[in-house]
Amino acid sequence: MKKLLTLLLLSTSFSTFAISNLEICLSGKSPLLCDQNRLTSEEKIEVKKVELAENLKICLSGKSPLLCDQNRLTSEEKIEVEKVELAENLKICLSGKSPLLCDQNRLTSEEKIEVKQVVIND
Repeated sequence: MKKLLTLLLLSTSFSTFAISNLEICLSGKSPLLCDQNRLTSEEKIEVKKVELAENLKICLSGKSPLLCDQNRLTSEEKIEVEKVELAENLKICLSGKSPLLCDQNRLTSEEKIEVKQVVIND
């Protein structure tokens, strides 16, 4: 009886881990925590789609360029992400609140003048 209970407990734990792993993988938010070896071929395909979508969402926010995996974007997506990142950088620069986060190298000549005016007026 004791062996049966132990076996039942172990099988429940393993199936719970498998479900948890699949849930982690399908969230797309933690690819490093996803154990791809425990997924079926179909699950791997679905997980890849979810991970690509989550990466694109992060990239298109423009707020976390370091978390954006540019290698997983299409050419068209890279163009859109670049536009969003430039706009977000300009917004940060114009706010004057976080000068260390403002990447002056990504500003046009006109934008640099505009940012200087904001800094002078503050």
